[in-house]
Amino acid sequence: MYAVVACPRCRRSLVVEEGRRQAACVRCSRPLDLASVRAFHRGEDAEEARRVAGLVNARLAGREGEWERSLVPPPPREARHDDRHHAAAAAARKARSEKDRADAIARALGEFTQEDLERAFALARVGKPEAHLARMLATQVVHEPRPLAYRAL
Repeated sequence: MYAVVACPRCRRSLVVEEGRRQAACVRCSRPLDLASVRAFHRGEDAEEARRVAGLVNARLAGREGEWERSLVPPPPREARHDDRHHAAAAAARKARSEKDRADAIARALGEFTQEDLERAFALARVGKPEAHLARMLATQVVHEPRPLAYRAL
């Protein structure tokens, strides 16, 4: 069993195990006699007790509305890139050498054709996709699961 109590000095709530006689406030270190402190919540679940402690802290600080708004997940972010070729080109900009940029493009594309690779190379300004594709096949950065279709490993 868990209980949620508040420190009478600093008004900070804390979760304590039921049956304890004393506890110390986490904020002001004041020793609390749990028999003389009011419990705001009693329950079996520690996670539920932590949520209630957050609500009690918000109420005691007068910020319950902000606490409730923090529980609502933010709206999903819009896509940063128009398509997967632009995303692959953006991933390649972080690499230092042309070889690393080519490998980053292949990994960002996942499964691709030679046309996909050429388009992403053009957007990232990486030259000679045929030479890089031959090198990536030889060094097992990509493999060819079916004719003219490639997949990054």
